Amino acid sequence: MSGRPAVLAALLAFLTLAPAAALGQPAAPIVPPGTPLGDAAPASLLQPSTFQASFRVPPLTDLAVATSWLARTLTVTLTYPDGRRLILRGAPTLPGATLGVRLPNDAWRATRIDLSGTTVSEAGVPLLVTGTQLAYAGASDWWHIAAFGLLLGVTLLGALLAIRHRTRALISLALVAGAQTVLAIPYLGVLRPPPEMSQPAHALALALAWSALAALVLDRTAAAQLPRVARVTLLALLVANVVFQFGSDVLQDGWTLVDPGLTDTVGRALLAAFDLALVALAVLALRAGVVGARLLLVATTVLTLGTALGFALDPYAKQAATDAGTIVALLALALLLVGDSAGTATPAPLPIDGLTGLVNRPAFEAALHAAWERARAGGAPVALLLLNLDHFKRYNEAYGHLEGDEALRRCGEAFAAACAGAPGTLVARYRGDELVALLPGCGPESALALAVGVHDAIGALEILHAEMPLRRLSVSVGAAALVPDAATPAEALVRRADAALYVAKTMGRNRAVLDEPPAQEPAKTESDNTPLSA
Repeated sequence: MSGRPAVLAALLAFLTLAPAAALGQPAAPIVPPGTPLGDAAPASLLQPSTFQASFRVPPLTDLAVATSWLARTLTVTLTYPDGRRLILRGAPTLPGATLGVRLPNDAWRATRIDLSGTTVSEAGVPLLVTGTQLAYAGASDWWHIAAFGLLLGVTLLGALLAIRHRTRALISLALVAGAQTVLAIPYLGVLRPPPEMSQPAHALALALAWSALAALVLDRTAAAQLPRVARVTLLALLVANVVFQFGSDVLQDGWTLVDPGLTDTVGRALLAAFDLALVALAVLALRAGVVGARLLLVATTVLTLGTALGFALDPYAKQAATDAGTIVALLALALLLVGDSAGTATPAPLPIDGLTGLVNRPAFEAALHAAWERARAGGAPVALLLLNLDHFKRYNEAYGHLEGDEALRRCGEAFAAACAGAPGTLVARYRGDELVALLPGCGPESALALAVGVHDAIGALEILHAEMPLRRLSVSVGAAALVPDAATPAEALVRRADAALYVAKTMGRNRAVLDEPPAQEPAKTESDNTPLSA
């Protein structure tokens, strides 16, 4: 009888320790909702890693294990006291198309919950979340749906306008809006592509959006003749952002510089610098008097503010702020480009001069008055360049009129090519050896820069003229720019350009001169009807 108590005690100990012995490990800890589950080694798309964890949950219902976009697979196994095992495999069925599993309401009874999976980043480990947390994190709320609809609408508008008008700026607008629409799709919560697809697609979409936006701003500021350093700086920041984004999305943890915080700071700094560079270009265009520069400045500033606000918010509110800034900026750009396209559309080809192939004088004068009225209504400047070949009579006498015609034609081509970057430019033959360029939306500084460019471009032709000191044909260029008002006729702009051309000739020819208008336009006299300088 003395051995019976010992047998009973041994049997009780066996029954008590049997579950733990069956598991082969000590009891798992209870973790609260919001806790990361497990650890993962540094990983990338090229070299994924695994994660695993064991835990128990508190006595709560409506719990789930959810992963980020960086996780590839997930398996959850629940073990109950009676030895029953429930295996759940992750699928993108949680709100927001999140990869994960919903735990049964009696999951708190499980003596152990084990999970395992693969990820392309150590930041892709799962979280234990409540139904409320999951609904907030992945819900397709009204704003995400509205943002997607607005971005899609701007994309279609830009595409239709680009097909109709075929301008680089409208094509760029459609590409920016299209890329942003693609970036907004994941927040609708309707699909979840694997990270092998989602991460490169994210980098490509951002690269396309940034590149098209830079092209659009450079196109709209072309008339400002921006310093080369400004354009190079913008393109350098564009390349840096694209490289950094591809590294972050594809290499993931392998792209970390020293720690994730520093990497994130560098990425934000590069994006902020790119946005500020766009604002700076718009400011330069505004100072140069480029038409539409105010609206361009509004668009780039709103875009920058949306990005900056997103930096201060959580990931889901960040996307809402970024989308809001992008939508307002795109609508402002669409308004600018639609107005420009409507104002510059030409239903029929303009009459041309038979010798030079440029627009003839009657067509130029009609275009001048039309541009003058549009600029008067919008408060924008209009510029004009007047070009005259130096001592062209001597050239004809020395080489003959056929050679003179060929020289004039070549100069006209160089003149048109040098002015091609300014939107709305019209280059024409005024009369004889006088050529003229009409530049809507161009201020004085931009007009002078274009005049110097024209002078240098024709000089680069190296047309032999032995009668000249430099033994090549040269030109004198007069430039003028005015903001029209009700009391000033369009002919005043021609007179100012002619005055600048006269100054260039009296200074020794072979130069470009900008007319400096007096404080008040003088009254018209009979001398105003004299012919332009020879």
